[in-house]
Amino acid sequence: MNKKTVIQLVLSLTVIFILIITYFRLFNTPQNIVSINQKKTIQVVEGEENNSNKIENLEYIATDSLGNKYIIKADSGYLNKEDQKLIMMSKVSAEIVFSNAEEIYILSDTAIYNSQNFDTNFSNNLNITYGQHIINCDEAKLMFSKNMAILYDNIIYNNINTELYADKMEIDLITKDSKIYMKDTNSKVKIIYKE
Repeated sequence: MNKKTVIQLVLSLTVIFILIITYFRLFNTPQNIVSINQKKTIQVVEGEENNSNKIENLEYIATDSLGNKYIIKADSGYLNKEDQKLIMMSKVSAEIVFSNAEEIYILSDTAIYNSQNFDTNFSNNLNITYGQHIINCDEAKLMFSKNMAILYDNIIYNNINTELYADKMEIDLITKDSKIYMKDTNSKVKIIYKE
C-alpha cells in the first residue's frame, strides 16, 4: 500500500469512529424503559431516590396496545417495602389520553401506583374531569388490567345540567358505559336536573 491509501484509510476510520461516538452520545441515551407483556411500556422520566427511599418529582408514562396513553405525575413517592412494584405517591395528577383524542384528568392528594400493570388507587381530595363532566369522590381505582374504573363513596357528579349523588360508580374505559349504585339497597341514587 502506498502512503496516500494509508492516509485515506486512517482518515475514513477516524470519521467513522467520530460518527459512532456522536451517535451513541446524542441519539442512544438510556431511557429506563421496561417492556411489560410486550403490549405496554413504562418510562421513568425523572426522579431521584435518596437514602430514605423517597422519590421526588416522578412521572410515569404508559401506552397500551390500543394506543391509549396514561401519564401520572407526583410531587413525591416511595416504594412499598412489602411489594416493590407498588409506589406510594402524594400530590398526584394523572391524564388518560385515549386513541380518539378524548382526555380524562385526575387530581388527588395520594395514590398507590402499580408499576407492573399500571393499576392506580387514588384517594383524598379526588377530582376527575372529562370534558364537561366533573366527578368528586373519596376513592377511585383505575384498573387498566381490566379496562375499568371504579369510584367509591361520596360521589358527586356534575355536568352542564345534571348533578348526581351516589356511593359507587363503575366505568368501562373502552365503551364508557357506566353503572351507578348505592351501598344501601333501600337508598336511591339522587339526580338533580338543573335548568
